[in-house]
Amino acid sequence: TTTTPTTNQEENITPSSSHIQTTEKFGQLNLRHLGELVHQYLFSHQIHLACETACNLEYIEAKVEAKMLHELLEELALLETLSQVIVSPSPGEDQEYLMNKSSQFNLFVSRHQHTFAEYGHKAVMQQASTEPDNTYVFKQWKSIFLNNENENENNEKLI
Repeated sequence: TTTTPTTNQEENITPSSSHIQTTEKFGQLNLRHLGELVHQYLFSHQIHLACETACNLEYIEAKVEAKMLHELLEELALLETLSQVIVSPSPGEDQEYLMNKSSQFNLFVSRHQHTFAEYGHKAVMQQASTEPDNTYVFKQWKSIFLNNENENENNEKLI
């Protein structure tokens, strides 16, 4: 029998690189960072930053792409619960804003979780575009959409 020689690339795989996942849209996703970011904000009592992170369509896309939908649902449910029991929000943290935003995003992801699991990150923006106009989800989608349109127009002018 013949043995296949190992390459240097195979030998150089380290445990520290095991938390990196390469994807088509996002390039390299740092799974450890993606999994811990919201919890680190919560641990440091930065609920507003945790909410702004978890209630971000691009973050949701990354979580879906990384197959971390269950963790995302847990984060959003935790944020929704915490926002309801905040006795005195930190400066700059409006309890009603945190409550409404975390609730709307939790409902959005919960309602579309099967679609996200089946179709991946591409379904996130598609589903966000169908949300009612007065929701944080739709407003964020519209902002991203308009920003992308402006970038496309600028790129066409350069050509």
